Amino acid sequence: MFSFAWNDDFWLPMFQFNALDYSLNPGMRPLLGELADMDGWAIAAWFVQPSDLLGGQSPVQAWCDHWPDVHQAARRHL
Repeated sequence: MFSFAWNDDFWLPMFQFNALDYSLNPGMRPLLGELADMDGWAIAAWFVQPSDLLGGQSPVQAWCDHWPDVHQAARRHL
């Protein structure tokens, strides 16, 4: 999982967790492995910025319906 600090608070984006039991979404581990060279702020920004690789959607928008495409976009983030 990833997190970042903002305004003296610790932020933990909830989309990376299963809504039913708050376990880490199993897709996050390999995806974050692809983004390992980035800090929490950069990862958060990557997730919310629209991507041409995802048809103009951000990774967080495409997450549920297009997980393989999001993972592929993470591989190509550099």
